[in-house]
Amino acid sequence: QWVGDQLVNNGTVKRAYLGVGIQPVTHDLAKELSVEPRGGVAVTEVFPDTPAASAGLQSGDVIVKFGDHVISTPHALQLAVERTKVGDDVMLEVIRDGKSMNLTYTAQEQPTNFDRKSSPNQPGESESMDEFGMEIAPLDSDVAEQLGYEASEGVVITSVASGSPAGEAGLKPGMVIAEVNRVKVDSPEDFKRAMEEGDSSDRVLLLIRTDQGTRFIVLKAG
Repeated sequence: QWVGDQLVNNGTVKRAYLGVGIQPVTHDLAKELSVEPRGGVAVTEVFPDTPAASAGLQSGDVIVKFGDHVISTPHALQLAVERTKVGDDVMLEVIRDGKSMNLTYTAQEQPTNFDRKSSPNQPGESESMDEFGMEIAPLDSDVAEQLGYEASEGVVITSVASGSPAGEAGLKPGMVIAEVNRVKVDSPEDFKRAMEEGDSSDRVLLLIRTDQGTRFIVLKAG
């Protein structure tokens, strides 16, 4: 049974893919992205040279419809994509900064080398973020290479205190913080500036990169 795939002449299967990192829209995340809880799935990362990049998807977009399919879970989006024939065009409805917009996705075959990177090691030279119970450091070239990023793209978490706001939010050493309140951060100084310029001092939206992919986390001050 070839549900969602195409069987080609040589007997191999052509499977369509999107090329994004996604996560469910929780209650906390819905507030930050201006959507209803479970009202779509949040895009956490758009991989370069993929159908998602060609369609114009961006990190922070919430996909609410894929063609005729209403999307409420990552699994629903995955199934909808896999059931698309390679070469077909599909209209995506997304919420970006609280506004609805339509994008066109052209289904392409998933390459065999489309996979995740290995887990990073932790660098030194940490700076303390006492109000959240964690320490961060610049993203050095070794860690960046393991994650497949440039060395300037984000800061890495080097320690998290037990029972702290950072720990309660699920943050762990080795995670890379790429954005603070939808603003890219390339250094601890950028991180502090973005925190100070945020709309709320007690809720912070972080974009986190790990060996498992990229996702948003809402960090609440203690």
